[in-house]
Amino acid sequence: MNVVKASKENLKELAGLQKKYMQYHAELDEYFVLKENISRLWIKYMKNLIEDEDNIVFMAVEDGKIIGYMTGNVVGRAPIYKIERVGRIGDAFVLPEFRRKGAFTMLLERMLSWMRAKGVNYVEHPISTKNKIGRIVWKKRGFEDFIVFTKRRL
Repeated sequence: MNVVKASKENLKELAGLQKKYMQYHAELDEYFVLKENISRLWIKYMKNLIEDEDNIVFMAVEDGKIIGYMTGNVVGRAPIYKIERVGRIGDAFVLPEFRRKGAFTMLLERMLSWMRAKGVNYVEHPISTKNKIGRIVWKKRGFEDFIVFTKRRL
């Protein structure tokens, strides 16, 4: 297994993984239900991210197959804070049959190394409160809850 930086050529295959990632979240909460046929939109969105130096997509590859991916970026905070820039991990997904085999840890370590090289000292990752398994996984990797977003239907 190897972790490499994704390129535009990988986006079509990554879109299939992203769809599975979002289907999982849609099962947790209707708030995450996507429009139909969103792969084209996601590919366009990701193409722009890959071209921006403050964004990155890493993918775990085994025997030539993409088995997982993680997105991240460096973002500025409001100018009132002493900590001005932080890393933010977005999507993080590994195919079920490859879980518990080190792919997630390898993706996370590569992402954290990239963020350190960008000069950030803190990393955030938004996660649904309904994603019980995900919350356990991130907590085991040293992440702690620090903000809870609330929502309501109008």
